[in-house]
Amino acid sequence: TTGVAGCATSRIAFSANTSGSNKEVFIADYDGANLVQVTKHNNTSIKPKLSPDGSRIAYVSFKDMGQFLYILDIRTGESRVLSKKVGMNAAPSWAPDGNSLAIVLSRDGNPEIYIASADGADLRRVTVNKAVDTSPAFHPSAQSLAFVSERMGRPQIFSMNLNGE
Repeated sequence: TTGVAGCATSRIAFSANTSGSNKEVFIADYDGANLVQVTKHNNTSIKPKLSPDGSRIAYVSFKDMGQFLYILDIRTGESRVLSKKVGMNAAPSWAPDGNSLAIVLSRDGNPEIYIASADGADLRRVTVNKAVDTSPAFHPSAQSLAFVSERMGRPQIFSMNLNGE
C-alpha cells in the first residue's frame, strides 16, 4: 500500500433540489451510494465544502433571510453561523489543517477574500482591490492562496502568499 487513501473512501458534498425550488445539502460516497440529506432548512443551501477530515461542511444558506455562511457538524447535525456580515458571505474554502477557511465577503463594498478561524473569529482581510476577488483555494502547504479576480479586466486566476512576502 502507498499509505494514501484511495478514491473508494471519498465522500462528496453537493446541493440538490428536494421539493419545488429549495436546495438542500447532501453527502454521498464518491459513487453516489449512502446518500444522506444533511440540511433541512426549507430554503436554498448551496456551495458545500467538506472539511479536510470530512467531519464538517461549510456552506452558504439563505435560511435566515440573507446570504450567510454556516458550518455543519456531520456527526451531530448541528449547524452554526460562520459569518453573517452585511453584504455577501460566500465561497468557503477550508485550509488544509481544517482550522480556518478562506471566505468572500463584500462588507467593505466589493467582494474581497478573508481568512477566518473555523469558529468565525480572527477575521483577517487578505485581498485589497477594487475588482471582484472570489473563489479562494488554499495551496496544500497553506502558505498561499489561489483565487479568481477581475483585476486585469476579465476573470483570471491569481495566486498570493499568505505569510506577508
